[in-house]
Amino acid sequence: MMKIITIDIAGCFIDVIDPTIHRLSYLYPNAKFSRNSSTIEIEYLDNEKPTIVEETIRKDVHHQIYRAKIYQDTLPMRKWFYE
Repeated sequence: MMKIITIDIAGCFIDVIDPTIHRLSYLYPNAKFSRNSSTIEIEYLDNEKPTIVEETIRKDVHHQIYRAKIYQDTLPMRKWFYE
């Protein structure tokens, strides 16, 4: 059975949703990720322990979106440092 998780993304992270989905695609190759204006939807095959899977996916989404935001915000500083 397919299950869909919808995760709301805070306004300050909206500009990094696309890179986040790209990163998540390699972590969950069998899941389908889609973006709406301020949400990420994940469609995946439900298994024996859906609560554990959903918690893990939510944790990974938040972790990856935070990483993408840090990368974006520190890129100018890193470029300046290596010049």
